[in-house]
Amino acid sequence: MTRIQQREMDKIRPYDGILINHVHPGYSTTDLTEHKGFFTPEEGSEAPTYLALLPKDSKLKGAYIWCDKTELDWKDKWMFNFQVLTDLGAARSSVQQ
Repeated sequence: MTRIQQREMDKIRPYDGILINHVHPGYSTTDLTEHKGFFTPEEGSEAPTYLALLPKDSKLKGAYIWCDKTELDWKDKWMFNFQVLTDLGAARSSVQQ
């Protein structure tokens, strides 16, 4: 959907530099997760903030951005990266205990 929205925006407003991306902030400790997340709210805000501050001429358009600010092709790598995130969170939880 993000790619489609970006493509349509480029057609109707090609010179405005509007970027449309999707970001996964990670499983963060918030009210939404009943404070069971692996990441602090500050850590969860890093990738969304990174995207919000991209320059208008950025080549990052219609992308799926993971919590570590990497661009992913969600069709191919989603489950693998979910497992990596889960492993990372489990490792962090065991260190914090």
